[in-house]
Amino acid sequence: MEFIDAIILGVVEGITEFFPISSTGHLILTAELLGLPETDFLKTFQIAIQLGAILAIVALYWRKLLFDRAIIKRVIIALLPALGVGFVFYSLASCWNRAWWWCGRCLSAVSSLSCMNGYGNQERMRGRPWRR
Repeated sequence: MEFIDAIILGVVEGITEFFPISSTGHLILTAELLGLPETDFLKTFQIAIQLGAILAIVALYWRKLLFDRAIIKRVIIALLPALGVGFVFYSLASCWNRAWWWCGRCLSAVSSLSCMNGYGNQERMRGRPWRR
C-alpha cells in the first residue's frame, strides 16, 4: 500500500464514520477501487483507522457516555439488536464480509431503506418545528 492509498482510506473513513452509513463497507469498496490486495496489513490498517474514529467519538462525548443514564440506556438498547443479528448471521457474514460485490449490494439495500425511512419521517414531521 502506498502513502496516497492510506490517505484516501483515511479520508473515506473520516467522512463515512460520522454519517449513518457503513464505513467498513465503504473502506472495502475503496480498497477494491484502488486495486489494493487483501492482505493482513490492509485488514489491520482498516481496523486501526476505524478504532481511531471510534476513539475520537468517545473522546468527544465521554461525559455523556459515562454519566448520562439515558444515553447509556439508549446505547445498550441499540446494541442488543445488533448483537442478536450478529450472533445469528455470524457464519454467513464472516464468509461474505470482505467481498466487494456483497458490500455494494448491502450498501445499496440499506441506502434504499434509509431513503424510504427519511421520506416517511418528512411526511410525519410536516408542520412540526425541529426539536433537538
